[in-house]
Amino acid sequence: MKKRILLIIIGIMLLLTACKSAEVKVVEQQISSIGSVTEESDMLIQDVRRAYDNLSNKDKRRISNYSVLEEAELAYNTIFSGKVDKMIEAIGPIDDDSKVAIDLARSEYDKLTKAQKAIVNNFGNLIAIEKEYDEYIVNRSIETLDALKDISPEDAEAIVLAENIYDKLTAEQKIRVSKEKGDVAVLIQKAKVQIVEILIKRIAYRRDEPSRDDLIAMISALAAFSELNEDAQSQVTNYRTAERALDGFSSYMQKRARTDKLFIRDNYIKQSNTVSYDDLMVNSNSYKWQRLRVEIQIVGIKKDGFLQPDSIAAIEVGTENVFELVDNRWFKEPIISVEDTFTIYGTFGGTTTVTVTEEGSGLWGTRFFQNVIDKYEIPIIKFVYTSIDNLGLIATGNPYATDVGMDKRKEELIDQLNGMIGQMQ
Repeated sequence: MKKRILLIIIGIMLLLTACKSAEVKVVEQQISSIGSVTEESDMLIQDVRRAYDNLSNKDKRRISNYSVLEEAELAYNTIFSGKVDKMIEAIGPIDDDSKVAIDLARSEYDKLTKAQKAIVNNFGNLIAIEKEYDEYIVNRSIETLDALKDISPEDAEAIVLAENIYDKLTAEQKIRVSKEKGDVAVLIQKAKVQIVEILIKRIAYRRDEPSRDDLIAMISALAAFSELNEDAQSQVTNYRTAERALDGFSSYMQKRARTDKLFIRDNYIKQSNTVSYDDLMVNSNSYKWQRLRVEIQIVGIKKDGFLQPDSIAAIEVGTENVFELVDNRWFKEPIISVEDTFTIYGTFGGTTTVTVTEEGSGLWGTRFFQNVIDKYEIPIIKFVYTSIDNLGLIATGNPYATDVGMDKRKEELIDQLNGMIGQMQ
């Protein structure tokens, strides 16, 4: 009896298999081809689902591996819902920087399909986190604005923090903060003006040579003032104090440009430019009397007589370019010797002709009737300063003076202040 029942069941199964349409077999094969599900399985799963949905209800009932398609769809949806779950978990404790992580989790959740959203496990946590952050950031903005009362320059970063926190707020959150604190822009501007006024009060400089501290005080006040908008600048009540200090500094710089020999030398060097030898020769007129710097090696010095200056021949270091030098230094020290290598700073004085003659070809050893082999032009540099100058001699006329060098840090501050003044004019 049992054997007969088993044979009947097998027969029925064979009959059902034999009755499957070609469409059913194709869909079953497509379902079997899905394999392991990844983020790239979307199109394949959609194609299979579309093929299944296009079957008649009778054929759908004949699909033997339909559960495989359902499992694949669930697996695919779980990949993306799982990512959102992890993003929500990664938000962590609420702080000033939580907005980025919260917005990212919300954005990725909103991109999910309805089926994917349904299997996000901790979406409720995201809702709670959003509410918590909303309260936190409003209170945090109020807190940072309260910190601007009686602010000092040392606490200037508090203004940046208050601005950054306020900028993170939504329009609705800003309204809530404004109800509590009033016009936020006015509060922040008032704090900035207060810092500028304190910095100006710290300026003790009036005239003559400024100290490093004087320069730093003026730079700090000017930098803070320049960052204000025009309306805020007009609210600075003691800016005239800064103007008087800057007037004194301007007078000092004008006097220094006339009397400070090291400063004059430094400016001369800064204004000296390197020009290619070829450009100098081709555009001689354009560069006439311009200040140049050249690294040279002395190759020859010829004494031209009691009243005439020495004729100095040099080559540009690293090349075969020949120059004639004219020593226009106020103090001809240190004495220049053949093979010395140093940098010269001077003006381009045009060109001179070099005539090469055959040795011993002159009449009775003179220049008369010499046989000229070659003629060519070379540039003349009339130099005023060198890299080997004796600064004591230049500054005080005393070659033994040693403590006459310029304070590099102080000079940097002077250049910075001059640059800021120039930008504001």
